[in-house]
Amino acid sequence: MIIGLTGGIASGKDTVAVMFNDLGAKIIDADKIGNALINAGISGDNVPAKIVSFFGNDILNNSGRIDKKRLADIVFKDRKKLESLNSLTHPEIIKNIKKQIASQIASVVIINAPLIVEADAISIVDKLIVISASMENQIARLRARSSLAREEACKRINAQMPIKEKEKFADFIIDNNNELEETKKQVKKIWKELCI
Repeated sequence: MIIGLTGGIASGKDTVAVMFNDLGAKIIDADKIGNALINAGISGDNVPAKIVSFFGNDILNNSGRIDKKRLADIVFKDRKKLESLNSLTHPEIIKNIKKQIASQIASVVIINAPLIVEADAISIVDKLIVISASMENQIARLRARSSLAREEACKRINAQMPIKEKEKFADFIIDNNNELEETKKQVKKIWKELCI
C-alpha cells in the first residue's frame, strides 16, 4: 500500500513520518530526493543545470553549486518563480519516487512529500494523510528551525497551498497542534486502519 503524507511547511511531516516508520512503514522522503537533485553538480542537461539556466549564476555559491538559501530567497518572494522551480524539479523527483516504490518489499510505503497535491502526484498513492497545524504553530516551528524573521516565515507558508485546501484531498487528517503523545495516538489509529 502506497500512502502519501503531506501538509504545509513546518506542520510536522517529518515527525509523523518517524512515528509511522517506528510502526513498520518504509518512508520515502521527497525533500531528501529534491535536495540530492539540487546538490548534484551541474552537468550537461541535468536538473541543476536547468535551474541555473533559468535563474542565472547569482544562485551559485563559491564552489559553483546551487546555494539553496539564495534560491529560496528568490522563489519564496515570487510565486511564478516558485512554480518554475517546481516544474523543473517535480518530474525528476516523481520519477525517483516511482523507482524507489518499485524496489520496496515493505507492505506499507509512505511518501513524505510537502507537494503531493500541487505536483499532481495523488495518482501514485492509495491513500493520502494530511498533517494539519495552525499557521501560528507553523510560524513558530519554522522560525525555531530556520532563524527566519516572522515576515519571512509567513512568506514561505503563504507560498504554499493552504493546509485547508489540502485537507479536501485527504483520506486521513492528523491534527498536529497539541502534544506529541496526542499526535502519536492519531498515527497509531490510522496505522491500525491501514493494516486491517
